[in-house]
Amino acid sequence: MSERPNILLIIADDHRFNAVRAFGDPIVRTPVLDRLAGDGAAFRKAHMMGGTLAAVCVPSRACLLTGANVFRASCSREVNDDENVRILDPDLALLPEVFRQAGYRTFATGKWHNDKQSFARVFCSGGPIFFGGMSDHLKVPVHDFDPEGIYPDEGIYTGEKFSTELFTDAAVGFVEEYNEHEPFFHYLAFTSPHEPRMAPDEYADMYD
Repeated sequence: MSERPNILLIIADDHRFNAVRAFGDPIVRTPVLDRLAGDGAAFRKAHMMGGTLAAVCVPSRACLLTGANVFRASCSREVNDDENVRILDPDLALLPEVFRQAGYRTFATGKWHNDKQSFARVFCSGGPIFFGGMSDHLKVPVHDFDPEGIYPDEGIYTGEKFSTELFTDAAVGFVEEYNEHEPFFHYLAFTSPHEPRMAPDEYADMYD
């Protein structure tokens, strides 16, 4: 295997920065996140400056992926230009793209919510992939990975598990089956806890 490390980048959608037990919250129970924070790297000083839309999930991803601010990361500088603000500036190198050019195998599963052209440009494999903004977590409309980068609406199918389980299973499957010489860059983007605010019963029952 390569001496370069494999990288797993995990993003949770609309998860408050301090809603992790390891970061001091006395109520929330997050044992897996606590272990990841202890054994990996946690971005605790990052700041989202806002965006040109009321929702900041799109610009948050755009800024992370491009390393640019909200006025530079996408193709639009206009307020409420919902369609074009999702298109990442094609003149900017994207984080997975940099790793891919450095010889990493890039894999993605979960929510993208930016343009499909950018996704196709930077990932070698992936799936299931959610290109939308929000949906019922038990019925997420997803695509399988297409090496040609074509993701037509007729290719959408509905995930049969809660969104977190759906994307986690894909991520675990990729890691367990990976046997290439090159290291991997794995982009795992959860839709939860983004609206609609719902959780599997076993977790919802933990809290008042």
